[in-house]
Amino acid sequence: MKAEKAFHVDDHIGGLVDQNGKITGVSWGSRKFYQWNEQGQQLLKKNNPSHFIDYQDCENVGQGKMVCSGISELPTSANSKHYELGGLALLDSKTLDMIHEVPVTEFSHKGMSLPVIRCSCNLPVKD
Repeated sequence: MKAEKAFHVDDHIGGLVDQNGKITGVSWGSRKFYQWNEQGQQLLKKNNPSHFIDYQDCENVGQGKMVCSGISELPTSANSKHYELGGLALLDSKTLDMIHEVPVTEFSHKGMSLPVIRCSCNLPVKD
């Protein structure tokens, strides 16, 4: 498989989700949300009102919703390491409005946030 450039964006983009011809992404640090059509025309650019976590991955979970996962490194004190807080966010796929955010405070045996927070999450939405 060979990657081919589809279009260019003047930002560092991650958390890409393909949703029926609309491509959604987040900027570095997740401060902005973007949506483009498949030709790269920007359809939406929106500030992320939350500074809770930096999203590293997003997934389409159906029913017009997407889930983003990530971490935030928080200081604890001058003499200790940072605290790595994980989190999940449920967003409306059309408006990119935040529906709900939740911290994930469980850690791996190595003291890191759980792997589902650091990489691709695949969570189906149930009624």
